[in-house]
This record gives sequence, C-alpha cells and structure tokens, in this order.
Amino acid sequence: MMLSTCDHNIACLTIWAEARSESEEGQAAVAWVILHRAHNPRWWGRNGVADVCLFRKGRFGQFSCWNADNPQRARMLRMLVGGDTAAGVLTMEGVETTERQRNILNRVLRGEIADPTKGATHYLTHAAARTAAWAVGNKPRAVIGGHLFFGPEDLGEAAITPWSPPVIHTPRPAPSGGVWSAIWRFLATIFGGRKDA
Repeated sequence: MMLSTCDHNIACLTIWAEARSESEEGQAAVAWVILHRAHNPRWWGRNGVADVCLFRKGRFGQFSCWNADNPQRARMLRMLVGGDTAAGVLTMEGVETTERQRNILNRVLRGEIADPTKGATHYLTHAAARTAAWAVGNKPRAVIGGHLFFGPEDLGEAAITPWSPPVIHTPRPAPSGGVWSAIWRFLATIFGGRKDA
C-alpha cells in the first residue's frame, strides 16, 4: 500500500495520539489496525488511510483522538500546517513529535514488523472494554500493552482480508568472473541493481 504524504502524516499523528505511551509493538499494533481498515474500506472510510483515521459517524470518529471533545485533537491540529487535515502537512513540531511513529509506520509498511494483532480491525483500552457494548463478552484476539484487539469475526461481523506488506525480492549476488560477471553488470545497468560486480 502506497501512502500519500497526507495519509502517512495523519496515520503517524493517530498512532502518536492513540498509543504514544505504548511499546513499539503497541504502536505498531495501532498502525496495523489502521492499515487493515484502509485495505477493507467498509464503513471505515473509502479514500485511503487519512480518511480511515478521520472518518466520523455522527459525533464520534473511529479513532477517538480525532473526536471534537478529545484534547488530543487540538494538539494534533497544531502539528499540522494551518490545522488542515485535508492537506496533512506537518509543522516542524509535528515532524519532531512523531519521529518515532513515522519510523514504526515505515517499518510496518516495509514488512519489518509483523502484525501482532492477528488481523484486528478494532481495539480499545482495558477500562473501555468493561463498558463498550461491542466488546463486552467478546474475547480479544490479542492483548498488547494497554489495548485489547478484536477482529470483525470476534464481533460477529464478516471476515476481512487483512493487509499485508508487499514481498520485496532482493537480488542474489552476481556470480563472479567471466561471462556471468559481464551479464550481471549489463543487467544491473538496465535494472538499477549492483554496479560493482
């Protein structure tokens, strides 16, 4: 999944606001939930990752940090140039504040951090799980730090196809010497691989 600059920045702000006190695994888990939702845009938003993070139905958004009455929202808007979520351009404060979340999201996108949520599309805190009607009586598929993670099947909904990072093939080292070396150098110049073989 290729993310626009806006998608990337809004996702990083969301991860920061929802999970900055969590471990790397806990923050990556929130990133995975965002990506699973964006990959399966039922009611979660239709136009990419930023839309998923910002989607609202009535008073509430699917990520509570973007709700109008959430104090996190005001701080996140200050980290966007002009408070503009549609453009999604970070201020210098935003870039500095979300550095850890940008690193984590990039590693998730490259497939360097496996999905600890097992395909989850929902999560909430332990405290909220005691009162949220959709969570009461349902068993989470993962518990990571202060959050419980649920998939649609855990909540009686239809299954989704979880997002997964692209498979990146790394070129094998060129055989040394003779004709093979010449062929490898030729292919490398065409396809941009190693030029020092």
